[in-house]
Amino acid sequence: MLVDAVNPTDRVFGTSDSKVTLIEYGDFQCPACAQYETIVQKVRTDYADKIAFVYRHFPLSQHKNAKITAYASEAAGKQGKFWEMHDMIYNGQNSWANLSDDKARDAMVKYAESIGLDLKLFTDQMDSSEIKDKVQADNNGGLKSGVNATPTFILNGKKIQPRSYDEFKSLIEQELAANS
Repeated sequence: MLVDAVNPTDRVFGTSDSKVTLIEYGDFQCPACAQYETIVQKVRTDYADKIAFVYRHFPLSQHKNAKITAYASEAAGKQGKFWEMHDMIYNGQNSWANLSDDKARDAMVKYAESIGLDLKLFTDQMDSSEIKDKVQADNNGGLKSGVNATPTFILNGKKIQPRSYDEFKSLIEQELAANS
């Protein structure tokens, strides 16, 4: 059963009430997710006025810094900067992925500072049960949808495996035509 309805806690880029929703289940420490990020950013930008792009967390257990980065992005989101933090985390993956817990956390605080966040509020929220529960809820939704790897993309309730921007574009265009 795919959990594909946009919910109030989702991080949505684009048109939240669109009839076409593309969900990414991602892990900030996943090398494949980072490789897809350039394509995904182009999809987000090119279709911002046509689709709802939803990012949901699916931190994999083998990635020791996946949860702290998920918490950091959500804490940034509480100050209206989820997507800025999201992009910085993916772009900087090579610099923080192999750091110890404390050093990875310090890197996230530096990112927060560079995008102008209130650092006390950011660190308090990063450690909050609300943020941890949100990341866990995303993960649980992924499990219910049969997600077992990252990135996993779901377009209007169907798992898709595009390998390029052109494949994304073709699939999205088909959905837009079917839902116009």
